[in-house]
Amino acid sequence: MIAGSSARRPIVVALGVILTAVVLATSGTWLHTGPAATQLPASAAGDASIPSTPEAPTAPAPSAPVLSPEPSSSPAGSAPPGPTPGVGDVAIVPAVGFRSGWTSTGIAEAGDVLAGTSRRYAAIEVTSADRDAILEPLGAPSADRAASDRIRVAPDAAHLTADLTAHPDRLGFVRADDVRPAIRAIGWEGKELFGARRVRSLADWPLKVQLPDASVARATPYDPA
Repeated sequence: MIAGSSARRPIVVALGVILTAVVLATSGTWLHTGPAATQLPASAAGDASIPSTPEAPTAPAPSAPVLSPEPSSSPAGSAPPGPTPGVGDVAIVPAVGFRSGWTSTGIAEAGDVLAGTSRRYAAIEVTSADRDAILEPLGAPSADRAASDRIRVAPDAAHLTADLTAHPDRLGFVRADDVRPAIRAIGWEGKELFGARRVRSLADWPLKVQLPDASVARATPYDPA
């Protein structure tokens, strides 16, 4: 009986070895065929002979171009240019010296003065700023506006007022809001701009001229109403 047990022992040992080999073989196969995520890269296994390659930097995505503001046409620190002055109608009134007895006139008499045939006036007087604007509708030729001795030009309304006082034989034409007590505004073509019989609106006054800027006729122009 002892001899039989001894004879079976090598067989048991041999079977154990075979089972162990089968188990190991099966385990190795499972390790190699498992998920790829369980396999470690060579660099993580401590293989220092293979240097790791750094990833190339990713170029930033192009951004939208930034538009610079348009350069201003105005100098730095200055206000933008304002609008170009327009053309406005300004009421003009004939005037004589305060002591004159004449009360009205018209385009026909203005033509007589310019022609030198008037029995009441020797010259027409206007200001330098309004000379051409007034003399043109009165019919004065451009060539005569500077040379004719029947046209007098005052530097401003104050000088024109003094000249009409000193020269009763002059017929002045001034802006309505330049009329002062030292001169008398008279009628034009049967209508009056001052006095009890004056027109009630500037729209009804027949003698108006166009000036480059209506504001030059003063901030608050004369209103017959």
